[in-house]
Amino acid sequence: MSGEISLDLGVKVSVTSATAMKVWETGPAPWNFASSFTLPYLWNQATADFEAPSAKLYRQQSDTGIFDLLVTPLTAGYHFSETEHGSIGLGIWVPTGSYDRSRLANSGLNYWSFVPTEAYTGLWPKHGVEFSTLGSVQFNTRNKDTNYQSAPLLTLDALVAKDLGSGWRAGLVAAWVQQLADDKGPLADKLNGFRGYSVALGPMVTYSMKLGEARQLDATLRWTPSIASRNRMEGNAFTLTA
Repeated sequence: MSGEISLDLGVKVSVTSATAMKVWETGPAPWNFASSFTLPYLWNQATADFEAPSAKLYRQQSDTGIFDLLVTPLTAGYHFSETEHGSIGLGIWVPTGSYDRSRLANSGLNYWSFVPTEAYTGLWPKHGVEFSTLGSVQFNTRNKDTNYQSAPLLTLDALVAKDLGSGWRAGLVAAWVQQLADDKGPLADKLNGFRGYSVALGPMVTYSMKLGEARQLDATLRWTPSIASRNRMEGNAFTLTA
């Protein structure tokens, strides 16, 4: 199609995931080790407007199915003290979801991602305050169907929460995603590398309750709307974990 073309892409995504985790026996040592496997189920709907001098087209598609699997071979946690904890790990996203380059909505991304992570949690029981951070770098392989490779992404998350009593906590969550280099591929070259970033900030609330002497239920609801973005999706993210 000749002439100027613009694309207005909108996406709605819902992901429900279940994680199985094995915590390896280490005794009273300050180190702990765990392995996990996450099975995500995804629903997504994508809409786009294509505009050219002679036509305007509207397209909408949706897809439902198993998303790419997340395998974490090993997470190593270290207890600096009773109130300070850290961990390092490696997550691997396996391209198991369905993918068709001609579709707007897909259940998979069609490339591998390797994500080393580092986390820290500090607790101040006297004041009922928790501070947690999570940092990661995501390395992506090339999408063989589109010949497009997304550049490494640096992700930093931070949480500050206050104990309100009776099992309730409330606080703020901040998230920053920064692309570290240009994307690669013929389309990426035409888009000058399509380098971008995004920043999100929002509230969170957590409820915890004991389920007997050896079990506990923690439920957390987060809302993290975008407050700044370039070459990345903008919008609202709602997350419920239990």
